[in-house]
Amino acid sequence: MLRITEIRTENALRCVTDRRHPSFRFSLESDREGAALVRAIVRVNGWETETTEQTGVVYGGEKLQPFTEYAVSVEAWDTFGEHAAAEGS
Repeated sequence: MLRITEIRTENALRCVTDRRHPSFRFSLESDREGAALVRAIVRVNGWETETTEQTGVVYGGEKLQPFTEYAVSVEAWDTFGEHAAAEGS
């Protein structure tokens, strides 16, 4: 089973930053040996992007307000077709 174990914004567990275009990262775990990320969708504040990276996903939507909390969601798929979804704040 694939699962998202952590979502971080600029190395913080909550999406509160003073950057208007922060970067995001997430961690995955799988009980299947050799599983690797194939595709992920990161969503924040009405913006979304598709990526094959787990780190350095730079927000490209409208400028975020400093020190305001936003919900971040991630959906991911691995090489075995497993799907995981999680939301962080």
